[in-house]
Amino acid sequence: MLTQFSFSNFKSYKNDTTFDFQAESIPEFGETLITNDKATALLPVSALYGPNGGGKTNLLSAFSALISTVVKPVFDLDKTRTDIVIQQGIPVQPFMFDSKSVNNPTEFEIYFRTDANEYRYYLAVKNGEITSEHLYWKALGGRKIGTVF
Repeated sequence: MLTQFSFSNFKSYKNDTTFDFQAESIPEFGETLITNDKATALLPVSALYGPNGGGKTNLLSAFSALISTVVKPVFDLDKTRTDIVIQQGIPVQPFMFDSKSVNNPTEFEIYFRTDANEYRYYLAVKNGEITSEHLYWKALGGRKIGTVF
């Protein structure tokens, strides 16, 4: 289950931006949250809202670009397989309103968890190439962190 999505240097977003699914402790809605004894409660639904031109579409495009980048090699291996994830081919485009950001990689980071573990996946992309990729994990409620790659 996805718990947090962060990115920077993507389209209209220069600085770190985080979309968090972790719930605040509001007692009135406690029975509707997704809970785990060893982890923070999660929201069952999230919504994006804001003015026109406020960046809602670019936030969703950032998430789509991450998915496209990660699953593209899987689909390239077997062109005859039916796509499970809708491939829009969203390119990774850096923030272009200053000369420094154009030359920096776009960075993505997601946190997700299973019943027993929490994972942090990091991906940096520059000029359509992956420049850095890491996957870390830890047991829920534990302190031991492992590196998958």
